[in-house]
Amino acid sequence: MSIRDAASAFFHDGFVAAKPRPFAIATQGAFAVVLLIADIAYLLDGDSHNSVVCTAAGAVVLVLATLLATFEWRLPQATRSVLIIALLDFVALGLSRFGALPEGAALSPLVFFPATWLVLTYRWRGLWASLVLVICSITIPSVFASTFGFDTAQLIVVAVLPITVVVVGGLLLGMDARLLALLAEQSRLTEESQHSRELLHRTLNNIDIAVNLIDADGETVVRNEAGNRLIREYATNSDGSLRAIASIGGYLPDGVTPYKLSQNPIRRAMRGETVRNQLILVGEPSGPQKAFSVSAYPLSDAGQLEGHIIVVAADVTAMKQLLRQRDEFVAGLSSEVRAPLNSILGYVDITQDEVEQLREAAANLTRDELTEAVHETPVPGYLDVVQRQAEQVLKLIDDLLIEQQARRGELHISRREFELVGFSRRVMESLRTAAALRGTKLRLVAPEELLVFADKQRIAQVLDALLSNAIAYGGDRGLAEVVLDTNPTGVTLRVIDHGPGMPPDEVTQLFTPFIRGSQPGDDAERSSGVGLSIVDRIVTAHGGTIRATSEVGVGTTMTVWLPRARPESTS
Repeated sequence: MSIRDAASAFFHDGFVAAKPRPFAIATQGAFAVVLLIADIAYLLDGDSHNSVVCTAAGAVVLVLATLLATFEWRLPQATRSVLIIALLDFVALGLSRFGALPEGAALSPLVFFPATWLVLTYRWRGLWASLVLVICSITIPSVFASTFGFDTAQLIVVAVLPITVVVVGGLLLGMDARLLALLAEQSRLTEESQHSRELLHRTLNNIDIAVNLIDADGETVVRNEAGNRLIREYATNSDGSLRAIASIGGYLPDGVTPYKLSQNPIRRAMRGETVRNQLILVGEPSGPQKAFSVSAYPLSDAGQLEGHIIVVAADVTAMKQLLRQRDEFVAGLSSEVRAPLNSILGYVDITQDEVEQLREAAANLTRDELTEAVHETPVPGYLDVVQRQAEQVLKLIDDLLIEQQARRGELHISRREFELVGFSRRVMESLRTAAALRGTKLRLVAPEELLVFADKQRIAQVLDALLSNAIAYGGDRGLAEVVLDTNPTGVTLRVIDHGPGMPPDEVTQLFTPFIRGSQPGDDAERSSGVGLSIVDRIVTAHGGTIRATSEVGVGTTMTVWLPRARPESTS
């Protein structure tokens, strides 16, 4: 460090930062240099023994005070006192001034050095101490030394000096108090600013929406963790903030057509446009893509933020997936309703043709012949097909209505006690024909009797849906089992199939409305996609739980637990 830098640092520490040791050395040093130069000059020009003795004694006391100020930090704590150093300064000034009177009166302004030190150190007590020391070292000696030829003006200056010290000291205290108040306010504002910054930082990092504020030079001012992840995963340029974000390639909602550079929301915002909710798909079309809703706002008329751009990107992949599933569900539902209705309408047309033919034939028959023909003519088998198709449409509509009721919290549960084993056996019998068509065997594993307190109709829906899925997805010539068990807390109902099983990603979506698993085959009845969702809502309404476990190549198990409730404890 150069001498200039060292001097600048010492001046800053002593007079700007007011650090105790540099401040003491700087203050005492400045006072000592001025007074010592005056002492030397007066000694060289002294004309009496008293003046030489007083001036020399003042110089000695001054050197002692200066050494004490310089090495005060090394002395025991008891002797480290500004009051002692200031007292020695007042004594040195008084002796030097008294020995050089009347010319020595010019040294009177030096009294502000130790007085200021005392005031800044001890505040009001230092001010009153300074007043006393000024009177004792300056005013009183000057009055007694009036025989040295003081004129009236000099006596007035000496008399006014204590008042000046009090006024200047009061001003210093007032300025110091205001400065301390400003520093306290600044400290408070700084603390609030740091708190707000930390709060903003934590808030932005805890949301999944990417936020990036870019200044007029293209540099990042604020970016949260979601924004960092977006850039790390998809940006092709990491040279700078603006170039990094602008380099994120994207595709139109079809997932194949890339956006043109002119359509980039960042570039549009740079042109002064406001971009709201522009859908961008990122990732290669051949692989999984993520959908982001991107908005970019150029900040205009924003004072210091003039020219800044804020970019917000929300991951809407899940929402886009739901919309796609909704569209697929509507398309599938339309197909599922259309097929049985077309079949019904076709058979209705056939029935109408046959009825017309019967009318024409009946016109040539007698009453007895007509009665005999009616009794002997079999009911056409296609009427059974019409009935099954109509029942399928009705079941589909019922499932959708139940799903909507459950979604609105209007699913009504009417509990009563009934025997579950025989009830389960009857439900299984109703599905035996469907199981036979698939070559699936049905088996019930249960105790002889098991009472449960629940809604009988709703539990029938649960068992029917789970067993129908086990038949449909259990593979041809498989085995579907219903296992009933009980414990002190409730009843467990398990439906097990030994089919191909499901991958983990399908298991996690089993109870999501309108989600279908892999279809078992062309001959299997397609579902509405709400069956397991309804089962989940019915079980939950009973205060129970349902859990699915599956292993590819082994099979799937659906486990339902219902609490053991007593009629008298249930409203």
